[in-house]
Amino acid sequence: MRNDNSTEANMNSILYIIHNEKSKNWNENRRDAIIMPIIRSKFQKPKLYRVFLLNDDYTPMDFVVFVLKSFLKKIRMSNT
Repeated sequence: MRNDNSTEANMNSILYIIHNEKSKNWNENRRDAIIMPIIRSKFQKPKLYRVFLLNDDYTPMDFVVFVLKSFLKKIRMSNT
């Protein structure tokens, strides 16, 4: 009878059979079993990038608007 609250019922596991080779006769060899859980790693969403635009006198405003529109997907009215 299996208990529904047991950890074996709720998680996937792999059965490893370990062969103990202390005796030379195959029939006398002892085998041990170990149940190991399968650990599945959860991927996290990547962190957002931080973008800094330097306000200088050499960069034309058209280039800044182009960068904001193309990389940040903004419309022209909200950039100016």
